[in-house]
Amino acid sequence: MFVCVCNAVTESQIRRAIDEGALTLADLRTRLAVASECGYCTVQVDEVLSKRLLEIATTRASGQSAGSLPTAR
Repeated sequence: MFVCVCNAVTESQIRRAIDEGALTLADLRTRLAVASECGYCTVQVDEVLSKRLLEIATTRASGQSAGSLPTAR
């Protein structure tokens, strides 16, 4: 599903960028140009970011294999 229509950025692309190390909206904006045009998607991008970072933290806290999850910078 498209999150940022202006730049044709999908939720999958955002999640992948987070998995590759993006930790903030600014990181995502730099990598994907998300939320850099009209700004309408900013809230949704923040929601995807928060949800994915929580998933990563929960996985690490439970001791499960993190697989390809990003490491702290």
